[in-house]
Amino acid sequence: MKSVEISINEALNQAIVAQKAGHFQKATSYYMAILEGTPDHPDANHNMGVLVYTTGKVDQAIEFFENAINGNTNVPQYWLSYINMLIEQNRMDEAKKTFERAFEKGVTRDPFDEIKQKLGKANSYEKYPTDSSYLSKCFTTSIVAERAGVHRDTLLRWLRMKLIPEPRRDRKGWRKFTLQETNAIILFAKSGDAVPSAHNNGPLK
Repeated sequence: MKSVEISINEALNQAIVAQKAGHFQKATSYYMAILEGTPDHPDANHNMGVLVYTTGKVDQAIEFFENAINGNTNVPQYWLSYINMLIEQNRMDEAKKTFERAFEKGVTRDPFDEIKQKLGKANSYEKYPTDSSYLSKCFTTSIVAERAGVHRDTLLRWLRMKLIPEPRRDRKGWRKFTLQETNAIILFAKSGDAVPSAHNNGPLK
């Protein structure tokens, strides 16, 4: 049993290192190998959710985040990631119920105040409107950094390290982030701008 646990931890470490280096396919292979043997592994599920969300697979991200919660209800970030995905999909009733479940489990943390504001404004919340003209809108590096709550230099560092996908550029060479890319960066920032080192077996935060 002990050797299996070591194997899982080593795979998780390798996945985190690969994700930190921007090798997303390699990271995915490690995470999925863990989940094949341990489907309810919370860290692997959450980190996979972050990965698939960056490629626009929101439905899959929701499933992974839900599995992470089922594996461990005591990690605030799992709840935050899951609720944010439900809000983005305009599944407000589910988001509200999940929000209530989180507090019933005793999970409290400052970012939940932001979630509460989103749920209070429901469909009118600016960051997740359904208007098609807004969905096709693009954002500058400075605006994306502001929405993600990080310094512009931090966002540029993430791009250089390939921790987040490089957006397209306009004719003048300026980066233009789509709404999907912007939300992916917001989620990444909420997960934490520092990926754990190889000796840390915790989830991406």
